[in-house]
Formats: sequence, structure tokens, C-alpha cells
Amino acid sequence: MKIDVVQPCGFCAGVRRAIDLVKTALNKYEQIYCFGELIHNEQVTNDLLKEGLFVVKDLSAIKPHPSSAVVIRSHGATPLVYEFLKNNNINIIDATCPIVKRIQMLSSEFSVKGYKVLIFGDKNHEEVKSLIGFSHEKAVVINSIDDVNFDIKSEKTILISQSTKDETKLFQIRDALLKRGLLESNFYNTICSDIKTRQRSLSSLAGRVDLVLILGSKNSANTGNLYAIAREKCVKSFLVSRLIELPGKEIKQAEKIGVATGASTPYNFLISVKREVKNLFKRGD
Repeated sequence: MKIDVVQPCGFCAGVRRAIDLVKTALNKYEQIYCFGELIHNEQVTNDLLKEGLFVVKDLSAIKPHPSSAVVIRSHGATPLVYEFLKNNNINIIDATCPIVKRIQMLSSEFSVKGYKVLIFGDKNHEEVKSLIGFSHEKAVVINSIDDVNFDIKSEKTILISQSTKDETKLFQIRDALLKRGLLESNFYNTICSDIKTRQRSLSSLAGRVDLVLILGSKNSANTGNLYAIAREKCVKSFLVSRLIELPGKEIKQAEKIGVATGASTPYNFLISVKREVKNLFKRGD
């Protein structure tokens, strides 16, 4: 039995930065709030809660105090959130992924110039909500190629993407919009390079193995996209967030196993999965 792991694996740079910022803040302030989950991974979130992080979904739950601070999650937040925190003199720890921050600036700069901003993404995802906010609520969200049913009549239209979307689908939407009037120079591939590398490597690997394990949280956008990519190439693909979810029967029958991790999946979970896979294979029937 052979296990091939897609590289890169474990945390992406943006996730690691966010976690490091929170851990530093926990040693500096008496109370640390996070507006929403810092990242989409239950294990990491629970560990930080044990260390003292307090997750809030409503800004009104925050009690302003000189010795407290609010963390902006890695997915970003709208300008209204920053405005609220500043107006209430609340310390801000901005853990927004630098890639997301760059996309926010694109959305803001072009909307101010009068451009129509098209976003390939999930309108309910926190990152996309932040991008809409930075576009002054003027952006239009495209979730799939089926949403491309309009012509672009102005040169002042750009296409950007949520940083964790499927690059292949982004290109499909781009090509459809080019035929409908989008200028090629107004297309910005804003998918994170780490995410793109994982997607491309997995796409290449999935067709050459008997089984694929995608490790990560079920509410993680980039993990979900990896799972969808794997399923296109390998029917026996499984999304695993806990060791108990490992498909023991299928693992025992596989000779070649591919493994990919979401960008917010801890490396130690990958190690635990590899160990358990080897144990399952040794035990056989």
C-alpha cells in the first residue's frame, strides 16, 4: 500500500499567520474576541477556545475595555465592522489573510472608479460578504457558469474571485464572460496560489490512485472544492474531518491512496490519518 500526499499540505500561510496573531494576543490582552470563527476547522477553533479565545457572532456581545481586543477572522470583514470597532475604541487585531486583503482592495478601488465588480464566489461566505462590503454593496456575485446570462456593455466591468474557489470553474466563467463582452485585461485571477497548487496537484493525482482522502472541515470552502475535484477523477473519494470517519473497508482494499489537506487542516491531523491508514491496512480483514 502506498500513500501519496498532495503538496503543499497542512496550514497555508494565511491560516498560520491568523493563528499566530491570536496566540500572541492571548498573552497580551485579558480578553480576546473573534468576530466569527477564526478559520474553518473545529479542532483548531476548540483548541483556541480552551486557551481563552471568545467567539462572537454579534458585535453587541463585545464589551469594550482597554485590556480587550477583537480579532478580524482570516476570511475578512466588511468596512462596517471596522467602523464599529474604531468608533467604540476597541482594539483590533486584523487576521485577514493578506490574499483576501488584496482582493478587498481591488474590489474597493474599482468600485470607487465606477466599475461593476463581478465576484465568482459563494454569497453566504464571509470572505465574499467582505468583498461586497468593500465594493460599497455594488458587487454582483456569480456562483456558477449558469449565472452568466447577461451581456457586458461597458468596458468598466471586472471579474475577480473568492480566494478559495475552483480555478477550473473560474476559467469557465471567465471564458463565458469574454464571449459576452468582458475585456480580458479586466479579469483578475485572485485565487490563492497555495489553493491553486493543491487543486492542480490533486487533479493530477486523483486519477492515478484507488482512493482519495480529503482532510478538513466540512464547512471549509477550499476543502469542499478539493473534494469535488477528487470526485471527478476518483469515485472512491472521501471527505474526512475526524479519524472515526475514515472508510476502513475501502482503505483495506486500496493499493494506492491519495491524500490532500484543506488550507486550514492541521498537519498533525494528517500525521494521525496516515498512521491510522497504515494500521487499518496492516490489520486487513
